[in-house]
Amino acid sequence: MAGGRGRAPTGLLRWYPPEWRVRYGDELLTFLEDTYGPGPLPPGAWWSLLAGGLRERARHAGLVGDRVPVTERVRAGVLVVLGAWTGFVVAALSFAKLSENFHSASPKVSVFGAAGHRAVSVFLHPPGPTVANAALTGLEVVLILAAVAVVGGAALAVPAFLRFLRAGGWRSILDHLLLAGLATVGLVIVTVPLVAWAHHLTWPQRNGQLAVYGIVFVGWGVLVAICLALWSAAAIAAARRMDIPWVVLFFQAMVAMAVAASMVVMLVLTAVWWGSVAADAPWVLRLPGTLTPPQGAPFLGGGAWNLWLAGTVGLMAVSAACGLLGAFRIAGVWSTSRRQPW
Repeated sequence: MAGGRGRAPTGLLRWYPPEWRVRYGDELLTFLEDTYGPGPLPPGAWWSLLAGGLRERARHAGLVGDRVPVTERVRAGVLVVLGAWTGFVVAALSFAKLSENFHSASPKVSVFGAAGHRAVSVFLHPPGPTVANAALTGLEVVLILAAVAVVGGAALAVPAFLRFLRAGGWRSILDHLLLAGLATVGLVIVTVPLVAWAHHLTWPQRNGQLAVYGIVFVGWGVLVAICLALWSAAAIAAARRMDIPWVVLFFQAMVAMAVAASMVVMLVLTAVWWGSVAADAPWVLRLPGTLTPPQGAPFLGGGAWNLWLAGTVGLMAVSAACGLLGAFRIAGVWSTSRRQPW
């Protein structure tokens, strides 16, 4: 980024809120020109502007400080949890695909097919009750309860959302809606042939044996994540502009704190599952591939430190951390504003 008066507004000053730029933008540009001249900004000044812009946006959004009203600060915390929940759902979908093997896997593996040829079918026998099984069941239960809570919290805002639309607020989120809609149409177009293709493949081919299908499936998963992110962005953009009654916002804040806690619980349960499986049944973490002639034993890639699982748990951890930040913001606002009217 170059630090001239004409170029700065299209560069780093975009990190600052529009209201801040209107009030202080000219002064900052004058300071930059007087200090550094028309040439490029030094790295220290570049990073200082970037950090300052992000701080101002955080204050403007109610994420830090007490510049905005209490209701806006609580709303900001709720929306942070909502965004974190979206990331956690993406990770949960990834984990559901990965843990498919656990539901049907044990030390006993039956391979049907002629020795020295590719397997025509692989049957992985069900496991007995284990710590991993209990952790997986607990994770599924907590995930369902959290999802119900999120849907319930969103339902509370439906009347406010309808008022927002009737007042013409849809124009302010039109770009978000168009992007999310286009991504959804693309997802449907990709999903239909992918499902038809998967229907004609064997279980091993769908789970690692056929590399082309695996690549396409990963691409489909990325598209699902993009759709969820875009719809969540549209919901957040609308929620920031809606006039939500404080009673509704209070209950949404309670839901947000419960959902943030549930993400931490699910992260712990996932770690317990991983540790138990890695110690007692590491074959579950490996995806069936091709037979190795002439022994006829299935080739199992991966291991206890499965990269797919590591990425999934990493996304869970980041999402849970962001959810906790949102919950702490809500709790912090309440602790300092108990006597203030909402």
